[in-house]
Amino acid sequence: MTDAPETNPPTAPAAPRRFVRWIGGIVVLAALGTWWGTTGVWVVQQDEQGVVTRFGKVERIVQPGMQFTLPAPFERLERVGTTELRIMPVGFRLRDDVLGIPPLDTELQWLTGNTNIVEMRLMVQYVVSDPVRYLYRVAELAEGGSPDFALRKAAEAVLTRLVGQMTIDEVLSTGKAALQGQARVETQALIDQLELGVMIAAVNILEANPPGEVLGSFKDVINALADRERQITQADGYRRKTLPREKARADQIRQEAEIYANRRTESAKGTATRFAALAQEVQAAPSVSRVRLWLETLESILAGGERIVYDARSEAPFHLRISR
Repeated sequence: MTDAPETNPPTAPAAPRRFVRWIGGIVVLAALGTWWGTTGVWVVQQDEQGVVTRFGKVERIVQPGMQFTLPAPFERLERVGTTELRIMPVGFRLRDDVLGIPPLDTELQWLTGNTNIVEMRLMVQYVVSDPVRYLYRVAELAEGGSPDFALRKAAEAVLTRLVGQMTIDEVLSTGKAALQGQARVETQALIDQLELGVMIAAVNILEANPPGEVLGSFKDVINALADRERQITQADGYRRKTLPREKARADQIRQEAEIYANRRTESAKGTATRFAALAQEVQAAPSVSRVRLWLETLESILAGGERIVYDARSEAPFHLRISR
């Protein structure tokens, strides 16, 4: 038998193989572009800053605008609003999970310096001042709250100490403004020690009331204090209105008294001078002065009465009739 002639398998043309490789390269490039475009291109808004981390380590902070990073998992960008005014309720909650903080089981109560209980609701307003510290300095808390929850705990601790130094009347009335200002300063100092990366804009006391069981009695006390202040204000107004008038009247009476005193003094001095001159005349001519004084006295007495003159030398009878 004769062997069959050997035949070689058909080979693919070179052009189709290059086309397949070209298509594969395009697919790989498209996949790489999609990977980089979805994980390495970011848009940071005007009110935000971006924190870029490389394998979990902070690499840089970027400003608003379009930013580019290495694709995940090499680099990652966290955006943080740094101009937004955030709020943190203390003593109550706004709505369940709205801020990512655990809800309060009960309303918070504070003990004042004179051993009274007060319930307060406060609102802490703050902004993020350091996005790196805000994101990574304080870890997620064990009870499930966000790092913002540390701010609420710091405010509660500060308020516990400050309220413990005040009386119930100060907390409910005159001391509110001072308490708000001091709470802001001391809470800021505490979170700076914690390096939380936020700046407190204001601490506002929304409500401050005694417990509901004694609220009516405290309202009566507050109303009585308000009435006292109102009466003090009215009395002070009356004093301000009356005092100048009475001072003017007193000055007038004083001036009139001084004028009368001067007039009486001068009159007394004149009388004394005349008496001294008369005394000298009496000493110089006692008999003449005695007759003169007798005549002057008789003249002053007779000047006010009715006079009847009778001539003793007359021989006619004298009839005295006194008619009224």
